[in-house]
Amino acid sequence: MFLAVASYSPLDAALLSGGTEGIPENWIGRLGAWFGLYLFRLTGIAAYFVPLLALLRVIRGLFQSPGRFSVFAGGSVLVMTGLILIFGLNPEV
Repeated sequence: MFLAVASYSPLDAALLSGGTEGIPENWIGRLGAWFGLYLFRLTGIAAYFVPLLALLRVIRGLFQSPGRFSVFAGGSVLVMTGLILIFGLNPEV
């Protein structure tokens, strides 16, 4: 997931929609290009925080008691919603 987001290229959108021929620039290939495209369409630049939240969940599960997943998932949704709204205030970034 991290590599798909880190190597996202807007040029892959034309390739995936059938506009051009070639190999995606995404490091994961066609699957990573699809994942990055839809994640960026859904969340915008806040997509860079999705792998960080996933990594936080894994680290938290390794070193602490797992806790309630629903609380962590709800908090992650609220954090992502806030980031989407904050980055949406200045779309030129």
